Order: sequence, then C-alpha cells, then structure tokens
Amino acid sequence: MIQIPSDIQVNSFYRSLRQGFLFRMKGDEPFLSDKYHVFIVLNYNPHTHEALILVNGTSQVQKRLRYYHSNPQRRADQATIIFEAGKYPFFPKKTLIDCNSVTTCCINSTHFANGNLQPMSERLSDEDLQRIIEGVMNSRTISPYIKNKIQPQEENRVKPY
Repeated sequence: MIQIPSDIQVNSFYRSLRQGFLFRMKGDEPFLSDKYHVFIVLNYNPHTHEALILVNGTSQVQKRLRYYHSNPQRRADQATIIFEAGKYPFFPKKTLIDCNSVTTCCINSTHFANGNLQPMSERLSDEDLQRIIEGVMNSRTISPYIKNKIQPQEENRVKPY
C-alpha cells in the first residue's frame, strides 16, 4: 500500500473543509480517546486552520437524556438531535448529538502522520445539518461569539420580502 505524505493529506483535507464536512478522529484533541469519533464541521477558518467542530454525540441516549432531565440549564428538547440506528452508516447505533457541546480544534499534519484523523466521504443530509445548526443556536450554553461563527448575524436576521 502506498503511503501518502501527511502534508499532501493535510492540504487535501483543508481544501475539503466546509460546514457539514465529516471526519473521524482519535487521540488527544479535542478530548482524549483511543477510539475514533465522528466530528461534524460547523465552521472553518482557512487562515488559522481552526475548525469549529461538534462531536458526534453518544450512543448512550437514555443516560444523556437523564443527565439533561437533572440539569435543566441545558435544553435537551431544543439542543439535542437523535438519529435512529442505521440512518447513517457512521452511526450504527441510535445516537444523540449534543448541540450544547461545540469544540474548536486546529488540524495539522501531526494528526495525519500518526493516523489519528480520517476524512470521510459520507455526508449528513442538508435537513439534518440544518437541524444541528438550529440545535446549536437554541443552546443556552453556547456563546453568542461561537453562534455567530456558525451562522453570522446577517444570516440570523429575518429578511423582508
């Protein structure tokens, strides 16, 4: 098998980054894990290579919903999205997306060199991506600064007919 140099992988990855892009990552960033997790890109800054990402959530749906029930500050009804098992091949189990948790990560060649990052060819439907963006916008725990990076204020305004 031919190994593609990490700098070529990184440049290709950067050219692909846009809202809705999916990738798998493990390692130290954005949280310590020896297993791959699916990440959804909500925004990307090409000048800093900073990606605003949302972790794929959890297959422990009932456990997370119980947590939200005991912590009313977080809005489970408006800031979580549940995908039924198998809706997407990368979510084989019922999965809860926590829109109260948006993380920033700077992608670099080290992620590729150590095999911790894998771009994905699959995509979310436009409707599901929009549901996730709306969930982030409805979250009480996500700052207006982050929300504006995902959906700039100009886009948030009601436009006259």
